[in-house]
Amino acid sequence: MANFDQRMREFLGEVAAQEELIAVHANPEDPEAFEVGFVGHLSRETFSLRAVSTKGLDDGVRVFPYDVVVRMHRDSDYLRGLRALFENRDRAFKGIDSELLEIAGKGFEEALRAAQARNLAVTLRFPTQAIQGFVRNVGEGWAEIEVIVENGMSDGLFLTDLTDTDRIFVGGHEEQALGFLYRERYGLKHPE
Repeated sequence: MANFDQRMREFLGEVAAQEELIAVHANPEDPEAFEVGFVGHLSRETFSLRAVSTKGLDDGVRVFPYDVVVRMHRDSDYLRGLRALFENRDRAFKGIDSELLEIAGKGFEEALRAAQARNLAVTLRFPTQAIQGFVRNVGEGWAEIEVIVENGMSDGLFLTDLTDTDRIFVGGHEEQALGFLYRERYGLKHPE
């Protein structure tokens, strides 16, 4: 029977052959933290990853000695979502038009209405939390947001008073990634 080191090397070889994304946990102080990427090269002492960011974008190269790896995982819903973003990054991430920039500068309600009209995901930041999703309704001092979690799944409707809102983000990489994953998950048309 193989020990952990032997099985890890086999596991990495399998992932490399299948061109899968892998999550590598290599921080014993924070075993929940991990790096994601495609296996590049396997040598005797180290292996490399073509790193992929949490938004599915290229994020450089990571080199790991085998002996720092705590655990690895593959074929999760999270990794499938990142793979979809990575493979569709030209469709998933768009620039921001100048009209949106001008409208959003007029205040929170106007920014949310503009996002709603363009079907763009938003992030509302509050002192102790943030919510992300699509604007479904906006009124005087309030908004209803269809909350979208990181894998693109809808997680209910959130009604909030805008009084305590610190900031609103519209159409950034994080919001675009959520919007893309949401549309992919539910088979909806992507904006042109």
